[in-house]
Amino acid sequence: MLPSAARPLPQPQTALHPAVALMARETRVRDGRVARALGGITLHDDSWVLRGSEFLMRASGEIGLHYRRGEGITLERPDGTDPRTIALWLNGPLYAAIAALNGLRPMRDLDLLVAEDRAIEASQVLAEARFIPDTTDLATLRQAVADDHQLPAQYHPGLGVTIEFHHRLGDPPQRRGYRVPQLDPAGVMARAVAVECGGATIFCPASQDLSAHMIVHALHGHRLDCGPLVLADLYFLALGHAVDWSELRNQAERDGWARGLDLVLALVERSFGSLPAPLAYRPPPAVLDAAEAALLLDPEARGQAETLSDLTASQSGPALARAVLRRLVPDPQVVAQEGGGRSLWAFWPVWVVRRLTRSFRQRGHATEARAAAEVMRWIQA
Repeated sequence: MLPSAARPLPQPQTALHPAVALMARETRVRDGRVARALGGITLHDDSWVLRGSEFLMRASGEIGLHYRRGEGITLERPDGTDPRTIALWLNGPLYAAIAALNGLRPMRDLDLLVAEDRAIEASQVLAEARFIPDTTDLATLRQAVADDHQLPAQYHPGLGVTIEFHHRLGDPPQRRGYRVPQLDPAGVMARAVAVECGGATIFCPASQDLSAHMIVHALHGHRLDCGPLVLADLYFLALGHAVDWSELRNQAERDGWARGLDLVLALVERSFGSLPAPLAYRPPPAVLDAAEAALLLDPEARGQAETLSDLTASQSGPALARAVLRRLVPDPQVVAQEGGGRSLWAFWPVWVVRRLTRSFRQRGHATEARAAAEVMRWIQA
């Protein structure tokens, strides 16, 4: 969590890790006036801009937050502002922006890539090590292997760590109403590179594979609602490691995600600066603006954006039907997590009522959902 007036940084008993020390230094907060524009862009309430080494955000209620690398955070807030509101902005977008601008990445969980035919076995081994799975139902796990890209998350209460086993690098081909590019997990594991971390040797995807995965997964799996950290991830990966952009372009053209590659590169250029990778498909300004908005999509709009994106990009009648059914029928993981032990069909009426209620509440987010759909239409063209 971010240190602030409401959440002071505890005094360490031992020397801080360099990354922790950097964040403690960069997240210093001081009160002051905050501008409404950065880099020639004027902000309205509840909007943000990230340019070069700076991040500017204007929140509702005349709240302004500005960060410049090396200078910390300047906070503008009216008298009487609820401290919990300030803590929400500091611990959320400001923390993520500061980490991104300094080449760090907050970790919510650990994703481990495993062979598909050993995914369930790996989950069982982890459960024996006291990583509690969301479900142990073998049928549910088999369904996840067949229809998803990962197994249900497993959490260790003593360590406070969540681990997810991924057996694919993105959604399976039939998961969406449109073609989803497929990356080769076996090839990625075969090309993995050894990295020394904390006295242990771990294997990570090569920079080429990691770049491809970040782009395909962020666009075709998340419609960019995974947030702006994907831009920082790609930018700092390219700064610190060799990426063969020509070969990445060839792979993208061959596998059908070349427009997605150029859209992400254009977003990186807008927020951080250009990478040595010329664009073959320059996104129109309207698409680029819609993509940037999708990076910080309101959580309540995500479900509506997902459905609308899938519907507008569906390329056949059966694909359109699958997109509708996904909105109306819960997947096995949801049944396991929220069903209270009920079967799919016993839980289904509850699910439908929740969906309808959620859609009604989200009716004001139609503009954001249409923007996300516009992005998907462009990259599928």
